[in-house]
Amino acid sequence: LTGTDPHTYAVDKTGILGWFLWTNSQSAILAMASPIVICWSIYRWKGKLLPVILTAAISEATLYVLAPRLSYASLVISGLGIAFCLLLTDRKRWRQALVLALVTCLFVPAYPLSPTYKRLNANESRAERTEEHIKEMDIHIETVLPTDSTKNTGDTEQSETGTEQVQETQPPTKPVVHLDEQNADKLEKLYRSQDILWSMVDRFGRDKVFQIYNYTLDPAVLSSTRTMKINFCTLLMEESGTLSRLFGLNLKDMTHDRIGHEGAAVTDNYDVENDLHGIYFLTGLAGLALMALFLLYFGLRALFPLLRRPKQCFKLPICAFAIAYGLGLIHAYFTASVLRRNNASIYLALVLAGLWYLSRKEHKPFDPATEEKGSAG
Repeated sequence: LTGTDPHTYAVDKTGILGWFLWTNSQSAILAMASPIVICWSIYRWKGKLLPVILTAAISEATLYVLAPRLSYASLVISGLGIAFCLLLTDRKRWRQALVLALVTCLFVPAYPLSPTYKRLNANESRAERTEEHIKEMDIHIETVLPTDSTKNTGDTEQSETGTEQVQETQPPTKPVVHLDEQNADKLEKLYRSQDILWSMVDRFGRDKVFQIYNYTLDPAVLSSTRTMKINFCTLLMEESGTLSRLFGLNLKDMTHDRIGHEGAAVTDNYDVENDLHGIYFLTGLAGLALMALFLLYFGLRALFPLLRRPKQCFKLPICAFAIAYGLGLIHAYFTASVLRRNNASIYLALVLAGLWYLSRKEHKPFDPATEEKGSAG
């Protein structure tokens, strides 16, 4: 109706994102919602299997068709995590735990049919083509140990008094890379051919880029956009000084202007795709420390009551919110658009609020049996 491309990855035509804008945000939202929704269905329909099967199938299917690897991993963690916690907290509901585990396990043999699998195959095909191109370029990189590190420092010596003394063993020295001018030119040409890596070579010079990539010829590393952006900001941070390490960089500095292949002006954006890395580069160690303390506070607040009052607090709801909390943090570390975009961060805030509420000392965990008796009375 709107002409919007529904695919998660428009280039490969893989995954189903629908009308949502940010793939990583949507993955984080669905991952955090899945264990909570499954937990709600277990309490809402006590002892019934069909509602739990349908709820688990629908919530996990949305993650299955989305395509990112973390989405697929989240559906497995969510389903099996809730099933395991249900057995620990209430063994009488083993049937619900069993069907939940079975529904989740059905997605495992279906992995070869998933958009995630197709996406990885497409990436591998591109990597193979790049590897063939690298072989054709015939780049020779030689690494050798420095002369001092090849000496045998463990031999014994005879002292003037006749007693033997053992020389101290020196730690191994880092290998040195020898690259002649011709091979350095080939390596630079290879690096400049990899998408936005061209701007990094232009901005910092090829020697610094070679070093931060450790002279790699691995196509998977060279084609990783996330690695490119992290390395760019790392080099930028190194030349910016102590204040930038403490309080962050300017977002404008994370861009570089160049002329594209068609002669048009292009601005490459190196704002990192990993949220926690992004908070460090934009707000420095001070901002990262504050964010880490804020996030850890809620996790520790939920953990301490479990250690002090395990029988009272170790219930399925707090387990569900803890799984959602963990999946949210995993998304924040490996992807973007979770902590720095309010369409996903508001859901993480709700999960944190749920953990805080369930861990209160005066809060009594929900007990369906008690609720049913109260309603009957």
